[in-house]
Amino acid sequence: MPEKHGKICYLILASTDPRKSAEFYTSVFGWVIRGHDNGDLAFDDPTGGVSGMWDTSFTAREGGYEVDIWVQDVAATAAEIVAAGGSLIGELQHFGMTEQYQRFRDIDGNVLGLYNSGSGG
Repeated sequence: MPEKHGKICYLILASTDPRKSAEFYTSVFGWVIRGHDNGDLAFDDPTGGVSGMWDTSFTAREGGYEVDIWVQDVAATAAEIVAAGGSLIGELQHFGMTEQYQRFRDIDGNVLGLYNSGSGG
């Protein structure tokens, strides 16, 4: 089946040290790391849904975009983020009976969100 027009397919995250960023995202989310021909590090999420890379040519900044990552357990993943050197922004939020959301900052200052709908993804 062809990809749908408008699907998010690639994510470029600012990083001061792509190798450390790769370690962070591998340890917390299980992202698969690979190298580009020019030596840049890239990643694929374990479901094959989104790929991306880390870029040292710009710095992390808050605002303008946010990418949310679906996880099995928001609170447990938030604890893994802190253990891996990231930080949480605000409190764990609950929406309705099943949805949970938590913003976090990775080791380079990129702001992302954790999300679970309670529906299994």
